[in-house]
Amino acid sequence: MKNIKNIVKKLLQPLSFPIIWLTRKKLENSTYGGKKRRILIDCTGIYNTIGVSGIQRVVQQLTKNLYQEGNTLEMEILSVELYLDFIIRKPLSTCDGRDPKASKIPHLFIRILQKIQFQFYVYKNVIKTDPYDILLYLNHIPYKKHQAVEFFKKQTHGTVIYMIHDLIPLRYPQFCEKKGCEHFLKWLHMTFECADAYICVSKTTQKDLQQYMVEHHIDPGNYFIDTIQLGANIPTTDQLNLHIRQSIQDIFKTHKSVYLIVSTIEPRKNHQYLLDTFEKLWAQHMDVTLLIAGRKGWMVNDLIDRIEHHHEFGSRLLMLNDANDKEILYCYTHAKAFLFPSFIEGFGLPIIESLSNGLPVLASDTPIHREVGREDIIYFDIHDPNALYELIMSIEQNILLLKPPNHFLPPLTNWSKSAHQLLKKIIMTF
Repeated sequence: MKNIKNIVKKLLQPLSFPIIWLTRKKLENSTYGGKKRRILIDCTGIYNTIGVSGIQRVVQQLTKNLYQEGNTLEMEILSVELYLDFIIRKPLSTCDGRDPKASKIPHLFIRILQKIQFQFYVYKNVIKTDPYDILLYLNHIPYKKHQAVEFFKKQTHGTVIYMIHDLIPLRYPQFCEKKGCEHFLKWLHMTFECADAYICVSKTTQKDLQQYMVEHHIDPGNYFIDTIQLGANIPTTDQLNLHIRQSIQDIFKTHKSVYLIVSTIEPRKNHQYLLDTFEKLWAQHMDVTLLIAGRKGWMVNDLIDRIEHHHEFGSRLLMLNDANDKEILYCYTHAKAFLFPSFIEGFGLPIIESLSNGLPVLASDTPIHREVGREDIIYFDIHDPNALYELIMSIEQNILLLKPPNHFLPPLTNWSKSAHQLLKKIIMTF
């Protein structure tokens, strides 16, 4: 795949230069004719919802709901993509989960055609920006894409707002690939040069960001720094009746006690702890099932090998790497409990998703989980190898009764309210 990309890049270089030149000339000769103030939401790299990470789900849901909220205000909401120093209009349908083009086609000829089409797409959809524009970056964008942000700030002096999900690549590099940590570091320090504001997904993340700034002799007082509460999708009757793959329905028909984890399979999510726990349960002849839902991430080859070669794999150890949002919702509403043994999180979105769908949660006892879950979930010590084992044994022996968290009423329970809070902060501040 990498070789194909390099070949395509070399073949298209001669064609790219004139189109880029024409695009710049188009911007120079055009004037901004908008009547409303605009919020340009970066959706670079965000496509459909199959196999996406928590951050991508946040971007998709907030973008879709910001569009809806913007219709009630005197503001125009646009989803955009970055390319070189251009900001390009990006259809909402390609970043809110409705785009069926889930994967890139590796065939060389098709890739070349796609690249040619994209060059002309850039020319046609490039956006003329204005000093009153607000660039809102909900994702951790690749630092190489930051050129467009710097150009926007230099040319228009508009407002730039970044959402900070966590500082995990800097604080816990052992859980991330080295290159990813390096890229995140470059990206974060680039934001210090352009940002007017930071919106954090939790008080814990906000505190960490401000502390990091102080450590690097950057005054947090130079920026507006605040938080919003992330939301969740509350199922409707129509959604619960949507078609779900029969194989997924069968999991809950044939297994009595299904314990669920939803997350990218990566080191900090601590799937190893779950496997150790369930092996002890199975050794005690407990009829319990562990369902792992999420795409395969990084630094987990040994873990995946352990899962796929486990004697319970396909029986009481199950893995879904390609479930879409509707199927994940189905799992939330049919599992017995949600397990979240993560070492560290920026927010812990699956906790909110689980509770909002009436699913009891057992999570590692960390400050961020305490902030998000409060007194509504059961905590366990991941440094105690028997802590979760003993909890599940108590549940299965009816010593500990799991009650649906119907009383869970956080300040925000859906993405619409989350988007409204974000938009309100932006309007009142800028």
